[in-house]
Amino acid sequence: MTLLDWRTGHWAEAAAPCRFCWQPTHLRDDYRRPAHKVCAEQHPQKTAEPPQRGRSR
Repeated sequence: MTLLDWRTGHWAEAAAPCRFCWQPTHLRDDYRRPAHKVCAEQHPQKTAEPPQRGRSR
């Protein structure tokens, strides 16, 4: 299991449904999406942000 570092910048005033279990959480992942730390650690492949597509020329 991958342990994530959520020491700073992961708290939000308003609770929102966790993107994994849909229970309320004040925590946010690195991309500011609602997620419990434990849920994000159990689903590391879903935690990563998808790659950005570049413009085709």
